[in-house]
Amino acid sequence: MSEFKSILVPIDFSDVSNRAFFAAVGLAKGLGASLHAVHIVQMHPSSIPESGKINMDEIEAAEEKAANDSLDKLIEEHGEGLEISKSLVHGDPVSQISKMVKEVHADMIVMGTHGRTGVAHLMMGSVAESVLRNADVPVMCVKGL
Repeated sequence: MSEFKSILVPIDFSDVSNRAFFAAVGLAKGLGASLHAVHIVQMHPSSIPESGKINMDEIEAAEEKAANDSLDKLIEEHGEGLEISKSLVHGDPVSQISKMVKEVHADMIVMGTHGRTGVAHLMMGSVAESVLRNADVPVMCVKGL
């Protein structure tokens, strides 16, 4: 029996994140593990309308609904035969992923990485790298194409 009984997979709905979800599904099926998908809601400056008049509650509710619907669709289409739970949380992705590992008692994290290097990496940072460096559990990074 595997020591991996619960896998956490952060989802941001990018192509690389979806690839990580598919890898996590396959891994969970092979190991007989449960899967927990988490989406971290972040507010981006581009979400603010040019008029400057915003209703943050409406924007947040719309983003949460879209994320929840997308998670449900991924789970429904690709999670057959698995025990999959989901969460939507707010905040910094690195700290929220670390927090979720503890909350769901995850034994492993499977996440996507864009594989940026050089200036792009310095400018954009890397959530995957930060998680990998600080995680208390094994991390499997799925590189984008």
